[in-house]
Amino acid sequence: MAADSIDDAARLFMALQLDHVKLVPASKSFAARRAVRTGRPDAAAGEQNLPRWDYASAFVYFEERLMTQTAGSMITFSRPDGQQIQGYLAKPQKLEGAPAIVVIQEWWGVNEQIRGVADRLAQAGYLALVPDLFRGKTTVEEEEAHHLLDGLDFGDAATQDVRGAVQYLKQHATNVGVTGFCMGGALTLLALCNVPEVSAGVVWYGYPPLEYIDASKIKAPLIGHWALQDDFFVPETVDALETKLKDANVDVEFHRYLAHHAFANETAVGPGRIPRTQFDPVWSQLAWDRTLTFFGRTLWK
Repeated sequence: MAADSIDDAARLFMALQLDHVKLVPASKSFAARRAVRTGRPDAAAGEQNLPRWDYASAFVYFEERLMTQTAGSMITFSRPDGQQIQGYLAKPQKLEGAPAIVVIQEWWGVNEQIRGVADRLAQAGYLALVPDLFRGKTTVEEEEAHHLLDGLDFGDAATQDVRGAVQYLKQHATNVGVTGFCMGGALTLLALCNVPEVSAGVVWYGYPPLEYIDASKIKAPLIGHWALQDDFFVPETVDALETKLKDANVDVEFHRYLAHHAFANETAVGPGRIPRTQFDPVWSQLAWDRTLTFFGRTLWK
């Protein structure tokens, strides 16, 4: 795969897991930051046929592009039953040929954090849509989040809200992935069972009751990120889920991290976080690297 421009080099960087390049402070000059690297970047650049830009250049350029990425906006789209629903849409700088991803919220609603996930995917070159499952409601209180969660029809959310989002994105992209966190992780699994238009899925520390998963219907590849110290979605059930999927010949790979629930949610810090949750920047970055590598392999076709 050749990269004929710095844009393509940046996209290649985000599509591959590169352990030999590291981020350095944005205050450094381009040349200085480009020079901070480990391993053998020149050899890696040659192997991937980057004629003018090596991976360190691509990474620094991508980092600088984050500062100028435009914010997304709320849109209205149709569910399969014809009802209208809103969602947050984030667009990449280069829309033509871009794959798309549906991002499914946690139980807090479509808040700034989950919109940031969509923005992050847009920065990586994807068209990203977050369907508003709670119809405009958000909260920072655990009790209210429980209330919103209890009021959600998961079957309707998966087969109507999420499928509507996938069908909307299919009007703009050939391949559409789905990813979700906690509650959204459970809905990602249900969507993989019930939305045939999905090309790939990434589940983050969330599952529904396993009897609701018809693994025989999952035709898209998926990966999962799970916390070994998760008291909400326990490792034993994750093991049972993995066995169920593999027994049905699903193309699945699970990654496990020595972390707590919500380890990829950067707001799960400090005394205000829910007990038994904790953001972990190291494991979060590794999981994101794996996610972008996976989507790069399955959606960029």
